[in-house]
Amino acid sequence: MFRAASMLPVNLRAFFPSPTAALRLRPRAFGRPNIAKAPSVILQLRWNSSVTEPTSTVSGGTLGTRAVAPTLPTQYTHQPKPVGQVTEPRGDEPSPHPRYDAPSPELVAKLTELSKDEAVVDETVRDKVLQALEMAPTVAVIHNVPRLPMREHVVSFRRLINDIDSFLDEPLGRIDDVLLFRSEIIQIQRALSFDTPAGSYSNSNLAHYHRNLALALHKNEQYAEACAQDEEALAIRRRCYQARPGEERPLLTLTLYTYSKHLEAAQRYDDALKVAQELLPIQRLLHELDPVQYRSSLADALSHIGVLFSSTQRFEDAKTAEEEALVFWRTMYDEDPERYQSVLIHSLGNYIITLRDLGLPKELRAAQAELEDLRAQTREIPTSSSLPFDDPTAHSPRTRSQLRRY
Repeated sequence: MFRAASMLPVNLRAFFPSPTAALRLRPRAFGRPNIAKAPSVILQLRWNSSVTEPTSTVSGGTLGTRAVAPTLPTQYTHQPKPVGQVTEPRGDEPSPHPRYDAPSPELVAKLTELSKDEAVVDETVRDKVLQALEMAPTVAVIHNVPRLPMREHVVSFRRLINDIDSFLDEPLGRIDDVLLFRSEIIQIQRALSFDTPAGSYSNSNLAHYHRNLALALHKNEQYAEACAQDEEALAIRRRCYQARPGEERPLLTLTLYTYSKHLEAAQRYDDALKVAQELLPIQRLLHELDPVQYRSSLADALSHIGVLFSSTQRFEDAKTAEEEALVFWRTMYDEDPERYQSVLIHSLGNYIITLRDLGLPKELRAAQAELEDLRAQTREIPTSSSLPFDDPTAHSPRTRSQLRRY
């Protein structure tokens, strides 16, 4: 899997699991929190409208010649408009105090099992497992008691569980265990976050953990469940963004991007497109603030929305987005061929399919020539780049997405 271009800076980088490599183990049943929902307003892109600040323009070229490619005009408000018809308003009724009385019996049993599994768990991880087992009997979140000592104890336990979860995910790939641990972490963090301000760092962590669980569910091909966790993460992340927009903006784009990808995997292409339409103007703003840091992130967002436009039969819009993405990918390829060769090949492959859908033979020939020239320079071609481009009808919307690097 090609992982060079990411949605966020290095310290926030997250790699999305490939559906083609997803494990098929079924997780244990676990209680999923009520899904938080956000107001319903659609942020539409206006291809030919006048541009309001901030704006982003890109110079570059037509396919094969690297001259000027079209850009997408942008319109951005500092309070991003929520997704239309994907999430709904949260109810006004008060929610009960979330409690965390003790670690679940399933978690304690799994920790006990891991502590004895010398074939799987190395010494460093075993130390963390033993620490967690020692702390487990005294871990609880009880409200209306002195907070600090109790809170620090519970946070330390949560960190241990999170570290063990990371080991179970990579390199072991034990998805059942990952789902168990991530569900437990959410229960802990919900209790810790209950009486904190809506935009607190504690709630920001909670949004992060919901997204982590969504990624594991997606890897396990539980796409509907993954989307439900994404909705919860997004509702929390929006409130954090309102409180601290500068800090939360990159995290909001990551949450939106993940949600859109998971909606796409669930074949909810219209909903995935609406989320991507909300994402793109925010990603443009980040790129305008720091072009070098967020260049690949904007190219990712453009490539993604291009695939979704194709999947919803909006081929002209797909062509516009894919051409702008190619400007970025070509520039990055020129600067670092080894790093960006695969993603440029995939981006060109998607563009070729779009040109075939539109019946543009001249541009199609130029794109094919560029792709063949690029392949000639490639020592190792990814498997997905060798799909039969000669027959565009062979590619369903799902396959089209898989031509990309994700």
